[in-house]
Amino acid sequence: AVHELFLELAIGPYAEPGRFTFVDVVRRYWYWFVLGVAALALMAAMVTWVLRLNQALKRAKLGLERRYELILNSVGEGIYGVDLAGRSTFANKATERITGWRADELLGRSQHDMLHHTKADGSAHPREECMVYQTMQDGQPRHVEDLFWRKDGTSFPVEYTAAPIKDLKGETVGAVVVFRDVTERRRLEEDERQRQSELAHVARLSTMGEMATTIAHELNQPLSAISNYTSACVRMIDAGMRGDAELLKALHLVGNQSQRAGDIIRRIRNFIRKAGPAPEQVDINDLVREVVSLVGPEAGKQSIAIDLQLDDALPRIPAHAIEIEQVTLNLTRNAIEAMGDEGEELNGSRDLQIRTWAPDERSIQVSVRDRGHGLRDSAVKRVFTPFFTTKSTGMGLGLSISQRIIESHGGKLWATPNEDHGATFHFSLPTADVARD
Repeated sequence: AVHELFLELAIGPYAEPGRFTFVDVVRRYWYWFVLGVAALALMAAMVTWVLRLNQALKRAKLGLERRYELILNSVGEGIYGVDLAGRSTFANKATERITGWRADELLGRSQHDMLHHTKADGSAHPREECMVYQTMQDGQPRHVEDLFWRKDGTSFPVEYTAAPIKDLKGETVGAVVVFRDVTERRRLEEDERQRQSELAHVARLSTMGEMATTIAHELNQPLSAISNYTSACVRMIDAGMRGDAELLKALHLVGNQSQRAGDIIRRIRNFIRKAGPAPEQVDINDLVREVVSLVGPEAGKQSIAIDLQLDDALPRIPAHAIEIEQVTLNLTRNAIEAMGDEGEELNGSRDLQIRTWAPDERSIQVSVRDRGHGLRDSAVKRVFTPFFTTKSTGMGLGLSISQRIIESHGGKLWATPNEDHGATFHFSLPTADVARD
């Protein structure tokens, strides 16, 4: 039936039956057969090419996956992925090494519950406060210092970056987290802080040594008064004088002078002791007044008046009180020495101004303004360099140490020459809210 149908279609309705055979049709229409065979061959070649291309793509994909896996496993930082539900999607070898969790233990499980579920103080870390979740919500990368937990239950400080993973439409489908263990860095920072603290302590002892003569003179006054008053009491008793009012008055004077001497010793002892391990909430105005009580006799000997302009509305700040007091004392003594060096050449007022104020809600500022020999432009740039000094007997370490102290508190120390005469040294310190941030 197919043969007859083919003959009918090929020969046409006008051909005489029995005149043409199948061979005659092939002879007449051989090129159609060639085209058909060529088409079949082309289709077979295309199918073969597509299959080979598919195999090549699979091999390339596998090669890329292996290459990416090799790159991920060759870096020292931990890297893991997170989907929108917070489940881990991949983790490199460094993540396994640092956290103790195997990759197959992390995959498909909540990364927050396993790695950073608790804050440093032991309180729970809510998911809504997790920076990884926030990155997936707003699509913004974040750099954070936090606390991670190992499989064995121990914690360690980390520094990590969370970046969004986006699909071809630009929609966030997850996040990738890159983190590093900063335990060693924290230890080195603490060692450096300890060295700076020891250096500052030595500088305070040196400062007290330089002020020894003035302090001895100041301490000798109440001690001499105590000796005189007690001797008077003894003489009155030996003479048989029974005037209770006179004895009581003399004993009150002895008590007042002993309190004065005790205050001097207390200030010295507080100043030379080592700084505590953690900052405390301090009143900067109280620290300034303590400094003025220490340098008051030295300033008085040179007829220098200390003008305090203190803002009583300043908030307390987190700081090591001893170290900030050391900076203020160093700047104040430098100002006194600068004006003392001028001698009779200093015309007009011999005032040393110490001012405190808040330029904004995020910081407070202290300035010490003198009318001494001032600073040249070259000196302003080098004044905080270690061992640089404008004094004939100075070592050039006081301002360098002071700058490190202020910077360790998150503040800034700088100097400016006055337009009329002398120089002003300023330092700023962050408020409690900024320090917590």
